[in-house]
Amino acid sequence: MGHASAAFVGGVLWVAGGVTGTTTTARVWAVDPSTGKVRLAASLPAPRSNAGTVVVNGTAYLLGGEGPAGPVAPLGSVVELRVGRRAPAPL
Repeated sequence: MGHASAAFVGGVLWVAGGVTGTTTTARVWAVDPSTGKVRLAASLPAPRSNAGTVVVNGTAYLLGGEGPAGPVAPLGSVVELRVGRRAPAPL
């Protein structure tokens, strides 16, 4: 996998989206470095790669990036990683 986005929050590494082969994914993985366990945590509303991540008040957000059809608007496509749902921009 490449072009994924990641953020470390609350002892968990959140890895979102990315490209496997030629397919953009909508998966959000939670990695616990203390145990080495990886679990599928959520799915994004749409596949995304090359996005930015930001952590605000202990919550990780995914911003912008590219979908299968091309770039997506950064503030019009904010997703809370833990639950994989759209969220207001964390301004």
